[in-house]
Formats: sequence, C-alpha cells, structure tokens
Amino acid sequence: MSTRDAIEMAFSAGALLGIALMTLISLMINRQDWEILLFPTVSCVLWALGLLYELSQEGWL
Repeated sequence: MSTRDAIEMAFSAGALLGIALMTLISLMINRQDWEILLFPTVSCVLWALGLLYELSQEGWL
C-alpha cells in the first residue's frame, strides 16, 4: 500500500466517523427519527473501523 492510499483511507475513515457523529447529534436533537438514522450511523462506524483495521494491518497505525 502506498503512502497516498494510506492517507486516503485515513481521511475516509475520519469522514465516516464525522458523519456518524453528526448523525448521532441529530438523533439527540430529534428523537422521533431514530429508527431511520440508526442504520447509517452504525454502518459508517463499522466501515470506518474496517478501514482503520486495514491500515493497522498494513503497519500505518
């Protein structure tokens, strides 16, 4: 894996975690839509963790 790939993966993971955080904040403000927003939040977190795990396996973290 090149340095550029590692940087792109790290930024992608950060963006996904940011989306998940914003969705959680939205859930705290508007509690009536939690069923709709819970799946994308969990998906973003799991996808980001997968990217971070792959980076750690390659020795970048």
